Amino acid sequence: MLKRLILIGIVSIVSFGAVCHRQLDQDSKFSSIKGKVRDSATGEPVIGVTVAIKGTKMGAQTDPSGRYRIARIPPGDYIVICTSVGYYAVEIPDVRLSEGVTRTLDVKLKLFPNVYPSTLHLDNTRPTQ
Repeated sequence: MLKRLILIGIVSIVSFGAVCHRQLDQDSKFSSIKGKVRDSATGEPVIGVTVAIKGTKMGAQTDPSGRYRIARIPPGDYIVICTSVGYYAVEIPDVRLSEGVTRTLDVKLKLFPNVYPSTLHLDNTRPTQ
């Protein structure tokens, strides 16, 4: 009985190792994009920016430090689009990805101009000018 359990354990470990090796081999055939998105005026990170590869369903959102990562992208030429509420969209053409390479794309977004002539106070009155 003990020999049988040991044999099952060894077979399980060998099988798991083969699966992991195959996964690593498959991942090396893909590329990835990473980077940081900042406000062009302040240099502060922009949270929640959607960074997407045009024409695909691949993308990511920036974390609280403005960082993002898109993994498992097949090699090729792409257009990367960055969008966020309150900012102009940025389109980065000719992003060439090679097999097994991680490309860094840092982006600066420009804030929309203030479309409101003044700010309302909480009591719904306008400040004096």
